[in-house]
Amino acid sequence: MTPTLRGLRVLCGGVVFAVFVAAVAAAQPLPPELTRPVNDFASVIDPNSAQAMESLIRSLQQTTGDVVVVATVDTFDPYATIDEYAVKMFENRGRGVGQRGTDNGLLIVVAVKNRRVRIEAGYDLEQFVNDAFAGDVIREDITPEFRNGNYGAGLLAGVSRVIGRIAEGRNVTLQGVRPTRTRRPPSTGSGGGILFALFVTFIVINAIVARLRRRRRRRWWGGGPWSGWASGGLTYASYNIIGAVVILPVLRHLTSTRDAVIAGAIAGPLAMLPAILFFTCMVAFYPGIGTETLPSDFLLRRLDVPLFHWAFQAMIFAALLESGAGAVHAINERVAGVVGRRRGVELGAGARAAIAGALLLVCMFVADRVGLIALIASGYRLLAWLFLAVFVLPLLTIGLARLLRRNPASPQEIAA
Repeated sequence: MTPTLRGLRVLCGGVVFAVFVAAVAAAQPLPPELTRPVNDFASVIDPNSAQAMESLIRSLQQTTGDVVVVATVDTFDPYATIDEYAVKMFENRGRGVGQRGTDNGLLIVVAVKNRRVRIEAGYDLEQFVNDAFAGDVIREDITPEFRNGNYGAGLLAGVSRVIGRIAEGRNVTLQGVRPTRTRRPPSTGSGGGILFALFVTFIVINAIVARLRRRRRRRWWGGGPWSGWASGGLTYASYNIIGAVVILPVLRHLTSTRDAVIAGAIAGPLAMLPAILFFTCMVAFYPGIGTETLPSDFLLRRLDVPLFHWAFQAMIFAALLESGAGAVHAINERVAGVVGRRRGVELGAGARAAIAGALLLVCMFVADRVGLIALIASGYRLLAWLFLAVFVLPLLTIGLARLLRRNPASPQEIAA
């Protein structure tokens, strides 16, 4: 067994153990139970504001059936972020917020010591209270009052605007609710057409350059039109399209063509720069580096600086730990959500540990039977073609056709 493969086994063993420990530790204490429209666990809301909010919330519930709940807590610790805390609090120990089966609830939670606010909307209310609108409410209505220590007034202003938005979307009028403010729609559109045009242009230019290179290769070296470097490059580029999964949820915040173009112009080079520098270094050791199992480890060993080598291995360990623990935790949370909705109980630490253990045993068995390196290589190749088939091809055909046929959005649709 080569030293590299032996090191990989040790590294994977450490990752398996750490992921298992992290999965068991993921069973964090539950947020307090929500039992009324205004739950002031941090004791920061004055009685008049609490009464006014409760009146507005009950009026909305009686008119439309939608449920708004307010909660204040001292801190969201030990949860990592208020987003994670709000999701868990929204589950409300299996009972949820809103009517069962309709997902028409909304939660406004404040972590006083962390100085964070989160608006978590159920699926049925996301059509009215999306992330952009929720951010506006927090910045324009809630936060200014919080800076002066007026938690009750800030929450009352936020609740009033949120309820006004929901009432407007349901086509009902509530007494004491001010009309929602809508931002002036941008005149340049969402930038979707330009993004697609730039994407298609990039592919066309890349195809032309590749054709010229093939001609030059035939002229000087006599090679064929398709070689290993081309298929390898296409495979590598294809499975990196998974980055689109991270990008797509953010597109809703792009309100103009300028925002879209500037974001792409900045993010694209920043994402490519590390890879360009890495491959530039690899050129110095070509073609020998092509047979190495881990080219990055090979480069660091050539530097003869053990500190960099150990730092890189620690970084790889942390990355594998984060992705592995995140995947196991995501599956645990999905199972916990189903169990909570169907049985009304919380998934315990023992059940979470059993699920994590089963997943790790399956992964270890597959990696041992197939081989870790071969499994990664074949898995990436399969992912590459899957991304091309289910993402790129539909995007450039069906998606582009729908975009070209779609009528311009009305100001009301843009504002919503």
